[in-house]
Amino acid sequence: MAPYHIRKYQDQDRETVIDIFTKGILYHVPAVFFHLLKQPRSFLLLFGVSGAVFLGSGSCILSLLAFLGLLIILWWIARYPYSNYVDHALHTDMRDIRKSYLSDKGSCFWVAELEGRVSSLSSLGV
Repeated sequence: MAPYHIRKYQDQDRETVIDIFTKGILYHVPAVFFHLLKQPRSFLLLFGVSGAVFLGSGSCILSLLAFLGLLIILWWIARYPYSNYVDHALHTDMRDIRKSYLSDKGSCFWVAELEGRVSSLSSLGV
């Protein structure tokens, strides 16, 4: 296991902490998207609308574009709650980490260092 060090947050860690936070939250989007694709309603929507466009226009290209457009909409639906949460957090508690998490007695915000740099847990092998 790689040597790492757990320590209190410092102001110079902010950019890295924000990056790790954002990537960690948005990491869930692909799983949610594929879960949405497996739902009967989504399946019916994708193929029903694409099929209806094909039957109505007789165009395979238009049908494919409708299918791709609906995939984009489903991706946006999967991503929206997570990106909205990140935006909200970056404008509230993550805006001033020191004030939000270190100002109360007994509170703390920990970071993990690997080779002197703040790192995500995955890069620490956890």
